[in-house]
Amino acid sequence: MHDTISILLINPWIADFAAYNLWAEPLGLFYIASALKAAGGSLFYIDCLESGDKTPCALKPNGCSKYKRRIVDPPVPLQGIRRSFAIYGMEDEEFDRRLSGVPRPDIVLVTSHMTYWYPGVFRTIEMIRARFGPDLPVLLGGIYATLCTRHARKKSGATRVYRGTGTKDLLPMIEDMTGKRFTARRFTTYHTLDDFSSSAWPLHELGPKRRFFAVLTSRGCPFSCTYCASFLLNGEFSARAPGSVVSEIDTYAGLLKTRNVAFYDDALLVNADDHILPILRSLEGWGGGLRFHLPNGIHARFITGEIASAFKRSGVETIRVGLETSDPALQKQTGSKTTNEEYLRAVALFRNVGYERNAVGTYVIAGIPGQTAGQVARSIEFVHKAGAACYLSCFSPIPETPAWRKAVICSRFPVEEEPLYQNNSLYLLGLSEYTQKTVRELQSMAADFRKER
Repeated sequence: MHDTISILLINPWIADFAAYNLWAEPLGLFYIASALKAAGGSLFYIDCLESGDKTPCALKPNGCSKYKRRIVDPPVPLQGIRRSFAIYGMEDEEFDRRLSGVPRPDIVLVTSHMTYWYPGVFRTIEMIRARFGPDLPVLLGGIYATLCTRHARKKSGATRVYRGTGTKDLLPMIEDMTGKRFTARRFTTYHTLDDFSSSAWPLHELGPKRRFFAVLTSRGCPFSCTYCASFLLNGEFSARAPGSVVSEIDTYAGLLKTRNVAFYDDALLVNADDHILPILRSLEGWGGGLRFHLPNGIHARFITGEIASAFKRSGVETIRVGLETSDPALQKQTGSKTTNEEYLRAVALFRNVGYERNAVGTYVIAGIPGQTAGQVARSIEFVHKAGAACYLSCFSPIPETPAWRKAVICSRFPVEEEPLYQNNSLYLLGLSEYTQKTVRELQSMAADFRKER
């Protein structure tokens, strides 16, 4: 017997000291929604980060904005930290009102993001229980659920926790939890994330109206940086057919009436001649012009004059060139993703085709295990002298990565037992090398350099 399974999908609140909407879209959840719809599921969606009662704060033409926020008492482990802790997104009353407007679903799927944002996830599940009762199946998935599975199973309040990003086992689990069967039993790889190269498009239209949408042209990364969880979350590197990517962008730019597109790839430039270059060439003549944004760092060693020119012609406005540190020893220790020479050449290529300094950004990480504050300062200065804009990024220890064990040992906080201490704003202060004054000085140094032309 086949039934229509009613599914409520929820993107939960963020709970943190700071948060900003830098082209943030729950793309993984929208891919899962695509598979559920193909299987015959009846879908409802609530995004706790997007308030329908208020327009986004300080909304920029490129789609970025501040989140609506409210200051709350911090969780017990953070009560000694002298910083304001906040919930980002809609008010509780609005969320409860949105829940009351949804027919009682057969199951609720809640996604998760940063491991240390889990208080927002817990609050979401708590309010779902308050509205629909304790017996409604709640399935928690996403990044926190995958990297901190034991913690999530013990403390989240979810009925089950789904570990991983594929959908092969997800649909049977939903059937088991609801006691119902999907109307379309043909769960082909086209409708799943398990074969990403030929997967169906994510359902961008589920979300509220934004000035942007996000696209994945590939999943995973062939590099093995010690601080990165891409290999844990995505498996082997897999790229989509360029024609599928172009069709998705063309379709949703028209449907959503936006010109801003953010690429979420971890390795956008791999096999560029057969992948990103054909994509950009096909989109150069799009009516009205498109604006592309690359919030994730791209690999310096793959950048060529042809790629730099294609970026400029097609409308790539926001670039982040990967470096993380200019210290050669640390570069080797963390995976040998790039060298200073490759980085300098890449920045020069972008500047030569007409990009201004502030369009070519670079993240410098502070707090890599074994790194000194002096090394961070020298990296900031190196980026500025290269002709790029430096953005300081604080290290966040990620469970199961190669850098994890050393990061746990280095910190005075119980990082392994409490995911809240994995917060990039907090972890740094647990290292003997850094004080709040040191961090502020490094942040000011990067900011002052960005003001220069």
